Amino acid sequence: MADDWTSFFVLLLFAQVVGDFVLQTDALAKAKHERKAAALLEHAALHGAAAYAALGLLRLWPAAVLLAAAHGLQDSLKERLAGRRQLAGALTARVRVTIFAVDQGLHVLVLAAMAAWLVRRGVGTPLWPALAGPGILRLAVAVTGLIVSVQVGKVLIGMLTDPFAVRLGQGEDPAATPPDVHVVVGQLERALVYLLVVTGNMTAVGFVVAAKSVFRFGDIARPGERRQVEYILVGSLMSFTWAIFIGWLTGYVLARGLPGGP
Repeated sequence: MADDWTSFFVLLLFAQVVGDFVLQTDALAKAKHERKAAALLEHAALHGAAAYAALGLLRLWPAAVLLAAAHGLQDSLKERLAGRRQLAGALTARVRVTIFAVDQGLHVLVLAAMAAWLVRRGVGTPLWPALAGPGILRLAVAVTGLIVSVQVGKVLIGMLTDPFAVRLGQGEDPAATPPDVHVVVGQLERALVYLLVVTGNMTAVGFVVAAKSVFRFGDIARPGERRQVEYILVGSLMSFTWAIFIGWLTGYVLARGLPGGP
């Protein structure tokens, strides 16, 4: 029974991060922030479809619909709260991060409750582990960790470094501008560090950090660029710290074993 709960939860969590951080485009996120009903409905429908595909059982469509409805309702309330804070001039970086963390935490609690409900209903073992073996759950955990490291890290670090960007006159709406090269570099470095940590190559992480420092040395060494230096250093350290933490956490989960595994 516990194994079935873990299987359902892992697959639903994978669907959650895919729906929020892979299928959701910047344009959709911007429209959702503007509380456009069509955008909220589209986002909720994508989550329902991702959950349905992850569960892999045709008869579980009511669970996917329920998850989509719950996700859409929660996101609507979150955007309303953020909008009120913004109108009141209180939507600081700390408040944005808090809202984001609480929102994602509540989504995870809903997934845990849904997994428990599916086990209690006795719907059986999820399809994909039954077809592909327990390795599919390990793959789902690893890919989930990668998405969290790269994409969730992008969102969090963007929020936390926004005060520095504003001081530099660079505080723009990321949904209204094309991806900056620094954003792409950050995503690639987090992906690389995450993969190195998960595979147990911690020593190589030091080389990545050193290489980043060498490439950035010219920017850091320029006189009269203190604020730019702060922005670069803070963003880089946050990026590395986040990727290392998520990589360690994912490695820990994989080492603990999953249903049917060693």
